[in-house]
Amino acid sequence: MIVGSNVSEEAQVFTDQAAHRTLVQDGKIEDVLKELAGRGIMHVLCEGGGELAGSLIRAGLVDEFIIFMAPFLLEGSGVPMAGKQGWALSEMPRLIFQSEEKYGDDICIRAVPCKEES
Repeated sequence: MIVGSNVSEEAQVFTDQAAHRTLVQDGKIEDVLKELAGRGIMHVLCEGGGELAGSLIRAGLVDEFIIFMAPFLLEGSGVPMAGKQGWALSEMPRLIFQSEEKYGDDICIRAVPCKEES
C-alpha cells in the first residue's frame, strides 16, 4: 500500500509484477490501517518519509523501529525523520535499543518504544 496522493501513474509499482496488488490510499493513517485490517493484513512494514513515521508514532502504532543510518550529515534543509511538528523534550518518544548491526558503511538499529509506567 502506498499512502499519499502524489504518486505518478507511471511509477514502477504500477508496472511491475506486483502491480495488481498495489493499493494507493490518501488520508488519516488510522483509516489506512483499517483498510489493511479489513483485507486481513495485520502486520505492516512501513517504509516512508518523516510525515508517515511521525503519524504512526503519534498514533501509538509502532511496535518496532528499524533505523538505517548512513555516515553522512545533512544540513538544516534535511527532511526530519519523524514529522515536522517535533516533540517537547519531556514528551519525546523514548526507545530501547535491541540490536545494532553494520551493513557495509551503514548501521542498522533495531529498537522498540519504551513503555513507561505512569
